[in-house]
Amino acid sequence: MADYTTNVSVSIGVTLPLAAVALVLRLISRRLTTAGYGYEDIFAVIGFFGAVAYAAVSLIWLLHYGLGRPIADGPKDLTEAERLEKAWILTWLGSETYTFGIAFSKFAILTFYWRIFKYTRIRIPIQILSVLAVSWFILRILVVNLQCIPIQALWDKSIKDAQCNIKESTFFFSTVLTHVIIDCMILTLPAVEVGRMHLPTGQKIAVIALFMFGTLVCMSSIFVLIESLRFDSHTKELSLEMGVHLAWAGAETNLAVISASLPLLRPVFRRMVPGSFLTSHDSGQTGQSGNDQSGGVRLASAANSKDRNRGGSSSTNEAADLEIGPGRPQHHTFEISRGTQTNFSNPWRKYSSSRDVYGYNDETND
Repeated sequence: MADYTTNVSVSIGVTLPLAAVALVLRLISRRLTTAGYGYEDIFAVIGFFGAVAYAAVSLIWLLHYGLGRPIADGPKDLTEAERLEKAWILTWLGSETYTFGIAFSKFAILTFYWRIFKYTRIRIPIQILSVLAVSWFILRILVVNLQCIPIQALWDKSIKDAQCNIKESTFFFSTVLTHVIIDCMILTLPAVEVGRMHLPTGQKIAVIALFMFGTLVCMSSIFVLIESLRFDSHTKELSLEMGVHLAWAGAETNLAVISASLPLLRPVFRRMVPGSFLTSHDSGQTGQSGNDQSGGVRLASAANSKDRNRGGSSSTNEAADLEIGPGRPQHHTFEISRGTQTNFSNPWRKYSSSRDVYGYNDETND
């Protein structure tokens, strides 16, 4: 009979360390700049802990209760009924931790989008997707914990008068399908704005590639969706059938953490690989305090009159909130659609206008 233990081991062993590295580099990148930490970083950390918890559930199941193997190959000190009971408990715990890992990675990405695109044409789609993501999180948590009343009846079939009115296969499929759709919409959101930015082709490709890493998350989600369709809630081989499901879902949660962190890693890459195509040079601009002499490409899109009436807070101007910390005198530089460069010095604004979306033209602390 099939054995999926290798699938689970490889899935966790490869993607979880990468997620940890991406998160650490993300936090270092924010430290290297004057931006400091924001809500999106908090959400990313929570999402990572959700992914770690999901991996822990999978490994406990794998090492002690026969995940990915037939029930007959489970722990010899347990009866088949006890093995099935443990499998259902771990399935429930996996659903809880999966929900937190996926949802908070979504929150991290959407909060990041809002910081840099809140004055653009995609601000309303960002708000709509944020509402959908929060709604998905709340509804999934409720369904996970109310699928049986009491919830212990999910794994303890001896409880009398218990009500289990939600079919697990329907629950898995509907919630995963919903979040796959949300993921795909989140993935496509920044493409239009990035395409409008005045960047060299190489840098534009690099920025788009960072966002398009989310394609891997969507692909993993689709495989999880396929496994949800195949799930039999009445199976006696739960540990075996959940092997592939947990392998793909584990990869998905870890890749979601990576996807939420990649767009913020440029300051670290610039330090590690100076002179790469991710690094831009502009000798014509120096910061007021003299610590912006590394130069950078101004991520300028065609600002409309409405944006300029906001004091220069166009789509690209807002992005520097990610790189400039609160309460610091700023030297603002941005380009309007005719290519004219205008400089502003404003020491009273809590956050600077945006000069960079992902660290381009950012100020770094030596």
